Amino acid sequence: MDVPPVTENAGAPRPGRIAEAGPRTGHLITWYDDTMRTIIDLPADQLEALDGLCRREGISRAEGVRRAVAEHVRQHRTAEASQAFGIWRARNVDGLAYERRLRGEWEAPPKPAARRR
Repeated sequence: MDVPPVTENAGAPRPGRIAEAGPRTGHLITWYDDTMRTIIDLPADQLEALDGLCRREGISRAEGVRRAVAEHVRQHRTAEASQAFGIWRARNVDGLAYERRLRGEWEAPPKPAARRR
C-alpha cells in the first residue's frame, strides 16, 4: 500500500501525518503533530557536554534537549509553587477560624424573628 508522502515546510503548521499501522495491515493511522522544531545556538563546551551525555544515555541530541527543557520547566514550576507555601506564616491568624469566617459570608443572612400580634 502506498502511503502519501509527508511534506514538511519549516515554520508552516503541520496539521497531521499519515503512517501505516503495521506491516501489511492495509490500515492507516492519522495523528496530529504537536511538536515544534527550533534552532538553538550552543557554545562549543555545552555542545560537547550535551553530546557526551547523549552518548552515555544512548539518546539523540533532540531527546537530550527535550529532557533538559523538561527538567528546567519542572524545577521552575516547583520553585514557583513553593513560594506560595508559608506566606501567612508571620500572620497571627488561626487559618481554620479565618476560613470559617469567610465561608460564613456565603450563608444566607438569618431571617428576622416573626412579630407577635
